[in-house]
Amino acid sequence: FEPNVEGWCYWDDINIEFPENYDVYVNSLWKHGKFDSYGFTLHQNSDNYCAFQIKADGTAFYGKVVETKWVYEGSWKSKKANSSEMKKPNTQLVKVRAGNFSYYVNNNIVEEGNLGLNISGIGLRACGQQQVAFDNLKIINVDNDEIVFEESFETPSSKWAPSEKMIKQTYFENGEYIFRTNGDDCM
Repeated sequence: FEPNVEGWCYWDDINIEFPENYDVYVNSLWKHGKFDSYGFTLHQNSDNYCAFQIKADGTAFYGKVVETKWVYEGSWKSKKANSSEMKKPNTQLVKVRAGNFSYYVNNNIVEEGNLGLNISGIGLRACGQQQVAFDNLKIINVDNDEIVFEESFETPSSKWAPSEKMIKQTYFENGEYIFRTNGDDCM
């Protein structure tokens, strides 16, 4: 993902049928740009979602949006993610058990709480002026150890819909999902 508008977040999302108890793994690597947030959302719809974010300075964050308004904005917690100097990928993990979640970055606990939403999808997200590569996404039903959804972006699932518009371009290259935009509004 390579958004180019300071102060805005961009994402691409897909619908998933989530079981009651599941784990979500998202692997990413910060490439370059300004240190802004990136990560993923678990959403009910575009107006109601939980954001699981990290920054290239090594901090991590959880926040929740209801009816387009931030109803919870946790504090950025330091030394949870790999910083840009380390040049190492980060693994975000959210464990959901009957609506309650535990959020980890590289096995470091960041936040625990209740989602409080009927989750029906997941979105990959990046904010500001930076480039981030997402190279693995996995959702596992922990009650039966079945994989609900897995995406390495080597041979992308048909659930993603890369497209090119005047203000947004998404495509797959070298096992990475690339997102570029010059828009001035969230997409």
